[in-house]
Amino acid sequence: MVVVVMMMMMMMMMMMMKIITPTTTTVASAAAEAAAVAAAAVVVVVVVVVVVVVVVVVVVMIIDIYIAPSKEQ
Repeated sequence: MVVVVMMMMMMMMMMMMKIITPTTTTVASAAAEAAAVAAAAVVVVVVVVVVVVVVVVVVVMIIDIYIAPSKEQ
């Protein structure tokens, strides 16, 4: 999971560097850049959502484990 996130971060950094560096101003390359950026954005959003969901589930499980026994007693 962590490795995947790190890979995504690396991809984002590569994209950013690619955007910052001057590129050939053709319509095709502009479209390719836009598509790459859009894909990267979607991937990042998906990764963030997955991480948030996992964290929430883990927290709920931990709370359940610690609180459930005390409720029964």
